[in-house]
Formats: sequence, C-alpha cells, structure tokens
Amino acid sequence: EEGIYLTMRSLLSEGDRVIVQGPGYQSLSEIALSVGCEVHYWLPDEASLKYDVAELERLVGGGATRLVVVNFPHNPTGAVLTPQEM
Repeated sequence: EEGIYLTMRSLLSEGDRVIVQGPGYQSLSEIALSVGCEVHYWLPDEASLKYDVAELERLVGGGATRLVVVNFPHNPTGAVLTPQEM
C-alpha cells in the first residue's frame, strides 16, 4: 500500500482527473480525493460483472485524465479483460 500511496501522491495534483475501477480497494480513490482530485468510477455491468472498455474510453475523455487505476483480476467481482479488450 505504501508504494501505491507514494506513486499516486507523486503523480497527482489538486484538480487532476482520476479514473478508479470500482467496486474495489477504497484507498485508491481516497488517496486521489485527499489530494483534491476529481475521481470518476469505472463500474462493471450489474448483471454480468463485466467491464465495458468503451465506457472506460468515454470516462477517459479527450486527454483531461491524469491517472487511470486498473487492476485485474479485480475483486470483489473476479472480472478480467480478454486479450482483445486490452
């Protein structure tokens, strides 16, 4: 956890836009929020628990996003991206 904390604190500044995969490890969003970042969540489909890569692309937008936190396999859903989705 210290490595994640130090990395995020080094990369982020107040007002930065961060995309965090959810539901997940709360510290990832809390670190960004403690810096004063704008946090957006990439959530899975409720029925299939699959993540939509097109939705991530929409969230990232046209370059305003400073950091995207992605973790696979992802708990608590167990979701993984296929090689084609990556």
